[in-house]
Amino acid sequence: MKWISTHQDPLLKHALELGHRQPALNLTQQAARTASHHSSQLIQSFTQSQLAVAHAQAQDRPRALLALNSAELLHSRADQDPSDHFDSYPIAALHYQRARTLTTLGDHQAADRAFHASLRTRAPEARRARALTTALLAESQLRQGNLEESLTTWKRFLGDYPGLRSARATTSLTTMRQVLRPYTTHRGVALLIEEATSLQGR
Repeated sequence: MKWISTHQDPLLKHALELGHRQPALNLTQQAARTASHHSSQLIQSFTQSQLAVAHAQAQDRPRALLALNSAELLHSRADQDPSDHFDSYPIAALHYQRARTLTTLGDHQAADRAFHASLRTRAPEARRARALTTALLAESQLRQGNLEESLTTWKRFLGDYPGLRSARATTSLTTMRQVLRPYTTHRGVALLIEEATSLQGR
């Protein structure tokens, strides 16, 4: 099976990552319209999930949730459609997009549930995706004031980090050190930052 993100326009991905809201929204809307006429239900699900993230970044909650629901419905239909067997959009990736959307909308508890669902359904070999999802979950937990829970999650991220050779994972490691810096009087935080510094220096 080919991974469905190969259908993602690189400009769209770049705009989303840099937070360029209107260009990202324009690109995702165009991609979703094109997919609705020419693509399988899995690809449509993928473009709708990207659209949900873009609408969330534009703080358009109703459209973000509508696109997210469409993505989930399309994905559930594709599971029973043999014509989609040439594409792969794992349910873990859809849960991840739900979490990203809900995080941006400020629904952090619901986002955490989606992050957990993504981690539960990740394939064992998807180490990079698991690490990035774990890092975002840890950030979300800390944002809600759950320091101890966040530390446990960050430890899991550090367990996946060695050998990833991923710029995004390195960014997540840097973010971890930054967001935990105000808590360095906590022994667990100090030890975690020390481990992260060691890993980043290798």
